[in-house]
Amino acid sequence: MTITIESPQTPTIFAQPSTAGRIQQRTAGGDNEVPRDDKERPRIRIECPKCVGSGRLPSQKRPGNTVQCPTCKGKGEAERSFTRTTTYIDVLEDKSNLQAWGERKVLIGAALDPRFLDGVLDRNDEENEGRDWLNARAKAAKTKAGSEVKAERGTYLHSLSELKDQGQFLPDDVSFEDVLDMDAYTRTYRNFKHVHMEKLVVVDELKVAGTPDRVSRWDSRAYCFEPYCEFCDGLREPTHYVPLITPDGQEISEDDLLITDLKTGRVDYGQLKIAMQLAIYSRGKFYSHKPELLADCRQDMGNVRQDWGIIINLPAGSGEAELYWADLTMGWEAVQVATKIRDLRNRGKKALIPMAKTALATELALAVAV
Repeated sequence: MTITIESPQTPTIFAQPSTAGRIQQRTAGGDNEVPRDDKERPRIRIECPKCVGSGRLPSQKRPGNTVQCPTCKGKGEAERSFTRTTTYIDVLEDKSNLQAWGERKVLIGAALDPRFLDGVLDRNDEENEGRDWLNARAKAAKTKAGSEVKAERGTYLHSLSELKDQGQFLPDDVSFEDVLDMDAYTRTYRNFKHVHMEKLVVVDELKVAGTPDRVSRWDSRAYCFEPYCEFCDGLREPTHYVPLITPDGQEISEDDLLITDLKTGRVDYGQLKIAMQLAIYSRGKFYSHKPELLADCRQDMGNVRQDWGIIINLPAGSGEAELYWADLTMGWEAVQVATKIRDLRNRGKKALIPMAKTALATELALAVAV
């Protein structure tokens, strides 16, 4: 007898606020207003590639006249699925440790609930139906072992950080751990002024979309004790700007914007991937799906630094946070490599050519030679 297991639930180990309406659930790869395809990729409005935005094409039957573009139906624009930033840069990541971790979680899940093994040997993993069933069962076993807990915890802390940055109070029923984490977050970020928060960014060059946590400005001020200062006029207030110095000795000016991102797990693994992620964000444009005109969908991000970004590392439940510089020059160099690899993988699907296709040419060449 086969027992059907319906989505085993992993016990939640952190408080869920009852005031859930104040916490907006984030969607990977962009905001919730942008339509998605069946793979959850954001659908982005672009200039129609067929008519190059004009909505018209030269008529084949009546030279000198034009006809409506059949691709965009005269609108001059189309929608295309953009790759999520984290997916795009994933090609350079060493996944051996992650795969081993996932395999361990499947074993732990099966040990916690042996019913996950029911019917496994009855499935053929060489067929699509059997493969899909086994994949779903393995994923459910991983979930049972708590594979999603850290990710859910990270998303939850991101939501709480948004409340803090909006000047709102935390929900009444958050855990003491959450309070300590958010206190560490606020103290560590105290000299940054957040200009933009959770706004979708697109990089048309790469056909990539993603959402940086914050676009921020360094805003550290020092007290002045000069008796006749032309800047503070004797106010004795922190009015003098204290520049932030980058690892290569440059100054971050008052007008500079920085991509700043919150990480709630370990950052010693995947450092290059993090730099790549921020490098892509720094070279994008803000995107909104709402404007009537396509030209109004994209907005310049301003004076965003493309050489350095900021990571705030807040390990969930630690009550401690630390800032890191992210080398975006190195990150963008790696993005170019990732672009090349993705292109080679696509073209590599035709790297092998059946010899039968050239058999006739070979026979003809042999006949001529004879």
